[in-house]
Amino acid sequence: MLKTQISLCMSFILRHITPPSEKKISKLSQIARIRHKFFSRSLSSVELGRKKIEKGQYTQALNIFEECIERQGKNSWAWHGKGDAYQFLGQYKNAEKAYRMATKIAPDHALHWGGLANALFGQGKSEEATKIWNKTKKLDPSLVWMRPN
Repeated sequence: MLKTQISLCMSFILRHITPPSEKKISKLSQIARIRHKFFSRSLSSVELGRKKIEKGQYTQALNIFEECIERQGKNSWAWHGKGDAYQFLGQYKNAEKAYRMATKIAPDHALHWGGLANALFGQGKSEEATKIWNKTKKLDPSLVWMRPN
């Protein structure tokens, strides 16, 4: 009985729905390839930037994160990476700006707030840094602050 109903439904669908043209299929698959290429390139840019930081190549990492932000400005991890690169370069004010952007894009990511706390501490703003760190700990109690309290 169920097989008959399924067969009737399939028969109806095949008779009344025309398949898309080859041109439309080609256009849709082209759009899908472009989107995949765009998003995977942005993700791999963040990963590449992280690897440059691990190797101590902070200026190169900064350039990679900036290119990623140009392509995909709402990528909080690209902004976070930019903040990390600036911190390693000792440019704490620029790091603060980058982390603030990351926290605006993804306010629930504790690591972004932790980066901001570190950048503030690096500028001597220890009172504000401590407040931000307390917010970070509420978001993720497992994080350990690398700055002295």
